[in-house]
Amino acid sequence: MAFVNPIPGKEDEMVRMRSFRNVLQTRSGLVKTFDLKERDGKTLVGVSMWTDEAAYKSAMASMQAPAQSTSPDRLRENPPAMREFFEI
Repeated sequence: MAFVNPIPGKEDEMVRMRSFRNVLQTRSGLVKTFDLKERDGKTLVGVSMWTDEAAYKSAMASMQAPAQSTSPDRLRENPPAMREFFEI
């Protein structure tokens, strides 16, 4: 899960940035992605579900920032906070 705090007023523009998700969808082992927005609108959450931990780790190790027309740094207050959760 990636938690992102967009700059106030840039929430919709940040949501429209799908390039990271599009790159994820080319990786082997991806099951599904979700884009979520906290009710107060201050935090966006990107969730990706993987077949197993090895597929996730391999995808993250191979990821490079895709070319974008708008730098994500101009849309968010700070880099995303990444948290990993596992099914139990």
